[in-house]
Amino acid sequence: MKVRAPPTPGPQDVDEWAGCGGERASGRVSGGPWGGLHGATGRARPVRAACWRTMSKVQVSDKQKAAYQRLLATHPEVELKGRNLLYTSVNGHMFTMFSTEGKLGIRLPTESREAFLADFDTELLLTYGTVMKEYVTVPDDLLADTGTLAPYLARSYDYVSSLKPKPTKRTSR
Repeated sequence: MKVRAPPTPGPQDVDEWAGCGGERASGRVSGGPWGGLHGATGRARPVRAACWRTMSKVQVSDKQKAAYQRLLATHPEVELKGRNLLYTSVNGHMFTMFSTEGKLGIRLPTESREAFLADFDTELLLTYGTVMKEYVTVPDDLLADTGTLAPYLARSYDYVSSLKPKPTKRTSR
């Protein structure tokens, strides 16, 4: 006996999400990108842990922005980017960024990352509900200490500069 897979829900179900797991108000699973039923097998798709609709972004304070700009001034090649979430990048790779929780993260190579985590008793950066494996969270008191943080910015810049450049996106004609 052959068992038919349930039909894959259509795009009309996306607006009917009741929560973050892709479930609808009726209790059925919708076909949204973060959950639903696989069309061929009928098995449940993996559901994302955090819901982007309910996440709120913490604004970066003026004090944090000023400290961040002082830090970036120690490395003249670095340009501040971003309007809502501030970041820096080189060759298409980000190496510092403010998370949605309003914390600064610095991308470091493995050895420097482990030393930073141990020395400053901090953790990996969390943004949009995802742990950024190469980024460490900079405590606010350390962000204010430009002299201590500047060598880590230099290591981060050197590390990301050594990575293969990402291709640039061309505008369509």
